[in-house]
Amino acid sequence: MFVVATTAGSQPVQVSPPRVGTPTGLNVFSQFSWSADSKFLGFTGGLTVKTISEAFVVDTTAATPTAVKVLASTDVTAPSVGTRGVIQWDNTDTAYFRASVDGTAQFKLFKATTDGTRTDLTATLPARGDTTTPDIGALGIDRTGTTLIVSADSPTATDYDIYSVTLANPTATKLTNLAAIGHANFNLPLFFSPDNKSIAYIADFTTAGVNEPFVTKLDGSDTHRLFPIAVTNADTEWLQWSVDGTQVYAQGDLEVNNDTKLYVLDPTKTDQALTTAINVPTSGDVQNVLVRP
Repeated sequence: MFVVATTAGSQPVQVSPPRVGTPTGLNVFSQFSWSADSKFLGFTGGLTVKTISEAFVVDTTAATPTAVKVLASTDVTAPSVGTRGVIQWDNTDTAYFRASVDGTAQFKLFKATTDGTRTDLTATLPARGDTTTPDIGALGIDRTGTTLIVSADSPTATDYDIYSVTLANPTATKLTNLAAIGHANFNLPLFFSPDNKSIAYIADFTTAGVNEPFVTKLDGSDTHRLFPIAVTNADTEWLQWSVDGTQVYAQGDLEVNNDTKLYVLDPTKTDQALTTAINVPTSGDVQNVLVRP
């Protein structure tokens, strides 16, 4: 991974550590995140053991940027896989992430300071009804950098409800009340509305394995599906809010399998009709949608 200033003639500076031993198959993953002050980068990769994903933070303003491991391969007990998803940042430059570390497929919730000090926050979420530790799914930090939104299969295993956790004095408030097995997509972001009052996200709450667009209000007063997918193997792939928060753009093959378009949805409506925002030529697909303020 490299960073480079946008001024003319600037040279890229490598901020990821060297690969260990034979480099074949050892890579930095493409998902990364900036801290709120644009000083630190959080990223993941298998740079020591290709089957284990480590987590790193790095001060990009340092004269010689040196990545700090906040989760190393030696912290992970096989056959766990380490970190998954995008590292999240609060407003104090503390990083948050999910990782499997104890020889199971179950994920825990961690926070880490930029010096590499890591803390297990899993117990912040309520235990399951059988008192076992919940599995951590999708997570995100709100626009103020003070609240963590996280999914966990608590109180019922495999039912991933969404919780709001105030970071200053960690307490969890339940936002959804699932009646069946389902989860927000583990490896995709939670998309916060411009007014910071709602999240849009992709989840299979209705039918296992069918990724549909949902919106949940952060006061816990409402969760609803924006569009029902009825096409076999179709999925919502990405979401973006409009700048004014009155629309949600949905990228996916929502009408015809493998025919990816961009649709526009009303975040206040349930199971609405689709409106095409951007179509593409035959055999083409919409990819990498970004709405810029």
